[in-house]
Amino acid sequence: MTLAESNSSTHAGQAGTPAERLQVLDAFRALAISAVVAYHFLWGYAPPSHVRNLYGYHWVYSHWLSLGSLGVQFFFIISGFVIFMTLERCRSLPEFSFRRFARLYPAYLCALFISYLITNRFGPVEFRSGPADLAGGLVLLPPDLIGGTFIDNAFWSLLVEAQFYLCIGLVYLLAREYFVAAWIALLAIGAACWLSSADAHGRVLEIVRHPLFLLPHGAHFTAGMAFYELYRRRRASGFVLLAVSFVLYLIVAAHSGWPRHAATALMIVAFVLFLAGRLQWLVCRPLLFLGGISYSLYLIHQNLGVILIGRLTRLGFPDLLAASVSVATVVGLAFALTTVVEAPAKRRLLDWARSRTRRGPALLAFTPRHGLPLVRP
Repeated sequence: MTLAESNSSTHAGQAGTPAERLQVLDAFRALAISAVVAYHFLWGYAPPSHVRNLYGYHWVYSHWLSLGSLGVQFFFIISGFVIFMTLERCRSLPEFSFRRFARLYPAYLCALFISYLITNRFGPVEFRSGPADLAGGLVLLPPDLIGGTFIDNAFWSLLVEAQFYLCIGLVYLLAREYFVAAWIALLAIGAACWLSSADAHGRVLEIVRHPLFLLPHGAHFTAGMAFYELYRRRRASGFVLLAVSFVLYLIVAAHSGWPRHAATALMIVAFVLFLAGRLQWLVCRPLLFLGGISYSLYLIHQNLGVILIGRLTRLGFPDLLAASVSVATVVGLAFALTTVVEAPAKRRLLDWARSRTRRGPALLAFTPRHGLPLVRP
């Protein structure tokens, strides 16, 4: 869900330098996190979406806010683009894995403990969790395996992201120049599991289709990968992946209502305009700031923000004022988490890894399908 390396070189003939063009993805992340926060702070924890009104609001806000939850799917499309780019630039699979770890885990670990402590001290019963849930969260263990719950319900998408990293890394390692064909084969098997999950073996298929075949989110990741291929002017593979993502989306989201389809179509249109160089006007300081802290904001906003809203409304704050104060609070916390934990930890871990690499050969070296050496000679 993050843009760890945004200075990749690309073809000429587009508006702006490559780094400037890729800043649009930061703006996309800002829009995605804004939608998610609006959903969680105005709709997700009050009837009819939730049994109890955890906000304490006096008004029921528009059901259209429920579409804000699709901001996570927008993150998945962005992730498909960025992770494919990052994977091609890495010299080995361990480097790719360690870069992901350094980028994501330190901030996640900090947010995990903050959410656990504050939620269990001040939060509603719906948000409470136990030591087993915390232990599972430390290793991104699916709560279903231990009959538990996420420390923060927003963390579910991190598990999906980790599964995506594992799948794309292994397929890229094993398939090499046949990566696109292998990826399509993986998705085809997953689609078959999805369509067959109602039969006698449905429970088994339902269990494996999520971690092994990235369903129901594989269509979004694949769309992002397709747009990266088109960005690099590899049109044949790009259009094939885009067609595959469309078919897979029709399979897994066939029963979704038209508003969700329309929102998904807007995401696709946004990426098409990005490729055409028509969205540079989105590159502005507010969106770049929000995009820069979007990962930490995603980690920290949900439980803490909803708890704070409930406290403020009980003190007599008007609904929107309580929501605004909570937004300002979690944005401040996210900025602190980004500057104190996320960025320094990533820098120090990567510096340590570089120093270790100079002392010995890389492991699990492989050659990318486009001929760029993944291991220095």
